[in-house]
Amino acid sequence: MVSAVRRSKTEMTKEQVLILRAINWHRLIKGYAPSVRYVTRMCGMLSSSTTYTRLLELQKHGYVKLSAHQARSLVLTEKGRDLL
Repeated sequence: MVSAVRRSKTEMTKEQVLILRAINWHRLIKGYAPSVRYVTRMCGMLSSSTTYTRLLELQKHGYVKLSAHQARSLVLTEKGRDLL
């Protein structure tokens, strides 16, 4: 019998860590937050909708802050910066 492996709620996926690194890198180099589309391209993802969903997950867990209906509003929280 094969048991299902569950990921703990605090464990991050490689994709989520990659997104955090992309946001951090862009802010350090450019001085402002990247767009969701730019993060999508940087992470090699195919859909900005998927990226946005991942960002909402990261926000739910306290790693990023983003403002609805505001362009380039991605900000790493202290918790997100500590992870990197």
